[in-house]
Amino acid sequence: GVGAGGWGRCGGANGACAEVVSEEWGVGDRVVVAQGYDCAWLAREIRGRVPRTTIITFWHIPWRNPESFGICPWRDELIAGLLGSTILGFHTRFHCQNFVETVDRYLEARIERESSTISYGGDLTRVEPYPISIQWPPEWADDQMPVALCRAKVLRVENLPGDVPL
Repeated sequence: GVGAGGWGRCGGANGACAEVVSEEWGVGDRVVVAQGYDCAWLAREIRGRVPRTTIITFWHIPWRNPESFGICPWRDELIAGLLGSTILGFHTRFHCQNFVETVDRYLEARIERESSTISYGGDLTRVEPYPISIQWPPEWADDQMPVALCRAKVLRVENLPGDVPL
């Protein structure tokens, strides 16, 4: 886990990464994709150095309600860092709503719920769900024949002996 000094090191690493991006790319229209909690400040760091960059951040961890997040000692820095993103994605609409409610509670920002955008520090961030999991079992699984019947059918159609493992 991240100890007492860990977040400071993550912030420093994010700054160093943003510096490399700005040195390599200079000014111009670029796209950066950041994923993971250790990149929480990266969008804000890049935005400060290369303002015209499109920054897409995906937060893999469920975003809890504002009350739960309120105990985090780096709360404001984490939220402000993520709001450096052009697009900020979460797994579910519920996690998006929790993030928006957290911003509403802890930062001075303009929230437009209809367009799923947050304006903070002169930057506009779209907050959207991007589910990446595979539904299991798939919705069509109920319409399938039982495994034993399926095996028997494959053996019959392919004209295979009954002892062929499938």
